[in-house]
Amino acid sequence: PTYIQRETMWGDIPSSLSSDRVTYEAKTKIGQVIGFVCAGLDCAAGVRRAEIHVLQVAPSYQRQGAGRQLLKSVASEFWKQGISALLTWVLAACPSRFFCEALGGEYLWQQETEIGGEYQVELAYGWKNLECLIRE
Repeated sequence: PTYIQRETMWGDIPSSLSSDRVTYEAKTKIGQVIGFVCAGLDCAAGVRRAEIHVLQVAPSYQRQGAGRQLLKSVASEFWKQGISALLTWVLAACPSRFFCEALGGEYLWQQETEIGGEYQVELAYGWKNLECLIRE
């Protein structure tokens, strides 16, 4: 989905849902939302870590630091809660995987998932130490 489609789907999310789920918005100086992130706890396989469910920045505002700041905000919030690891999934065909790599995300594994009736390859990226993201 495009940024506009995602913004419409996620538009009613408040700034903070609960202690195990957070959302942040990136805004311009005049208050226009240009990006957002939603993340929560993932306790799969007995591992307690944060997982980014969606991170989107409007195309005209990409490569200006908004995505980095959103990721840093999520990392900082979960670090305060004693969570030290973070995971996110990106489509293999999506250039956002380079964003993850540029910020130190490590490729972990891949899986196939069905989206809109088509099978897509998703790549898992992770950060084992959120402190590295917070200090950037």
